[in-house]
Amino acid sequence: MNNHLKTELINNAKKILIVGDNSLMEKILHTFREPDLKVDIANKGREAMKIIKYHHDYDYDYDFILLDYDLPDISGNEVAKLIRKYE
Repeated sequence: MNNHLKTELINNAKKILIVGDNSLMEKILHTFREPDLKVDIANKGREAMKIIKYHHDYDYDYDFILLDYDLPDISGNEVAKLIRKYE
């Protein structure tokens, strides 16, 4: 991830959800280690949807969701469609 993008995310996003497999998350989490940043993790699409619905019900929406396209249970594309229902 380039430094400009990282700076923009840190300055503008305080709540991030990362959806992807463990190897991807390890790399990304290392990049997003900042004290003011709240980062949640989901390994699968259905898990992500549960997290998003729960947080949405309590008016705690994410500023940024990083979504892997190739998830083990449902596609990232399908998860993206479901996420849009909460916009």
